[in-house]
Amino acid sequence: MTTVPSPILTIIPCYNEANNLPLFLNKLGAVIQAFPDIQPLFINDQSRDNSTNIITAAGYQHLNHPVNLGYNYAIQTGLKYGIKQGYQRFILLDGDGQHPPEEIPKLISALDESADLVIGSRFSIGYRPSYPIPFTRRLAMVFFSLLTSLLTGQKIHDTSSGFQAFRLRAAKAMVPIYETEFPDSEAILLLQRLKIKIKEIPVTMRIRESGSSMIKLYYPLRALTGLFFALFTLSALKKRITP
Repeated sequence: MTTVPSPILTIIPCYNEANNLPLFLNKLGAVIQAFPDIQPLFINDQSRDNSTNIITAAGYQHLNHPVNLGYNYAIQTGLKYGIKQGYQRFILLDGDGQHPPEEIPKLISALDESADLVIGSRFSIGYRPSYPIPFTRRLAMVFFSLLTSLLTGQKIHDTSSGFQAFRLRAAKAMVPIYETEFPDSEAILLLQRLKIKIKEIPVTMRIRESGSSMIKLYYPLRALTGLFFALFTLSALKKRITP
């Protein structure tokens, strides 16, 4: 008896990506042809450019925020929708082309093997990135990797990667975690302490061709304080995700 693969909700936050979307959508379409269980959901965070029209013309499902809420709330919207609709598997990636859709099968394969959460790492060997990263940002990434790895007891090279695949149990825990801004390392620590099995695999990422990153200048400070408070919020998180 052949088992039909369960659909995978692919959450794609989008904010002013009109210049990046055409190429991204072409690549996404090619991947969907090979893996029809992938079901994209664009979360349009009140884009001011032509992003909405491009997504609509391509025929992809999308949800529109009435106001600009930010990246983390765009993810929350997608997670809540997917949980309500009964999805068991999820993909998270950006619509700016930095996360190539053709790398999605690698994440799905790793998820189906033995993980609850798969992180696509832009680092292949050690801290060698798949595209040029400014020295100061790369230094910060290494710092948070080492700190997160120390706190979790598991080596994670790319703690700020938004290219992920995960199961329903992880999705339910991520909803309250993403109420905070930039919870990257914080999320890894909390999920690991909730016994979510995390796996990291190297993927090829690309530099953003157009537009600006949603990461703010105060990201390092917010991420550091988030890690600190995560040490004391586990019990509260458990209560919120327990039916």
